[in-house]
Amino acid sequence: MSNPPAHTPGFRPRYISTHTRAQIVRALLIAGAILSVFSVVLVVVDYTFGISTNLDEESPSPALIVAGLLIVGLALLEFAVYVATVVLFLMWLYRSHENLLAFGVSRQQMEYSSGWAAGSFFIPFVCLVVPYRAVRETWRKSIPYQSSMFSDPSPPAIFPLWWAAWLLAGFANQIYLRTMFRT
Repeated sequence: MSNPPAHTPGFRPRYISTHTRAQIVRALLIAGAILSVFSVVLVVVDYTFGISTNLDEESPSPALIVAGLLIVGLALLEFAVYVATVVLFLMWLYRSHENLLAFGVSRQQMEYSSGWAAGSFFIPFVCLVVPYRAVRETWRKSIPYQSSMFSDPSPPAIFPLWWAAWLLAGFANQIYLRTMFRT
């Protein structure tokens, strides 16, 4: 009885499609954007009519109570969609980066591991640079290698715009939350 070989030459991990995860993330991003628009409208209405300040009255009107509940319900729904989007996006990113192995990219050719690509979003200061670079690496190395190429293909011009929007939204949310907690 012989032992199986420790290493099988030419072995490539199995490719697992990320299409379904990408479709779900896309739907969640759209839902989050729509909820954000409603949230902004409610904040404007709140500031205009003073809903949250009038709820402190001895006996607020039923319309104010409904408006207050709507604001809280929308905030909870927006938070739930945000958490679901983050989780599924990170699952998609991890699997997409892991699929690079199935495309013939060795771990030595990768700057980041799949776990680091997803986990880098949670490390302070690292989250400002590494996630963008990991997504860019996933994009570049997902394109099948062609010997006629002189270098890795560049990602689309929207990548830096996406990352700038992501960072600006994060900073804006932090500023908004900090000013809300002070008042």
